[in-house]
Amino acid sequence: LKVTALQLRTGRVEPGEPFGLDMQAVVEPDAQSRIDLKIESQARLQFDSQRHVFDAPRIALRLHGAGWPQDGLPVTLQFKHLVADLNAQTLDAPGLQLQVAGASISGDLQGERILDAPRISGRIRLADVAPRALLGQLGIEVPATRDPKVLQHLSLSGKLSAGAEALTLDGVQGKLDDTTLTGRFGVDFDSGRLRFALQLDRID
Repeated sequence: LKVTALQLRTGRVEPGEPFGLDMQAVVEPDAQSRIDLKIESQARLQFDSQRHVFDAPRIALRLHGAGWPQDGLPVTLQFKHLVADLNAQTLDAPGLQLQVAGASISGDLQGERILDAPRISGRIRLADVAPRALLGQLGIEVPATRDPKVLQHLSLSGKLSAGAEALTLDGVQGKLDDTTLTGRFGVDFDSGRLRFALQLDRID
């Protein structure tokens, strides 16, 4: 992992007192990809209790590399606040707002064992988005369909659980055009294997 063009600016840092935090960097996971990173927040660090608060953090990314649009894929991640308790190894992250390629995901997340074996869980919701337009912005070829009016509406909600090894979404309630789906699905990161058990009411 290579980090360049790192800039970090803060206000006066005093334990328990809020200060501004502004960071920029270019992150290169490998020779073929690059991430432009910008973080903004108001922070309060409490070193005695090891409880640190970041108010209204905003993380802006632009992803460059194979498979992404030529000028990069912008991703914006915001929270109401982040509270990290390093003694208890917990993270409170309400008010998630994730924007990527015209898709909007909201929710409230919690983390546990954030230092030893991080795991994030909570309910998330994907607001209605047009898959046809979303795939195009992600640089993915849209499947050929007889009816050009399909792939216009997708919404989804469920309970997220994610760790270093896998991600799962339980209690899925989704809608794709006229099709309603329920159930669960997940992905194993090491093998790339998908696991799912979904029920659909109808497919046209």
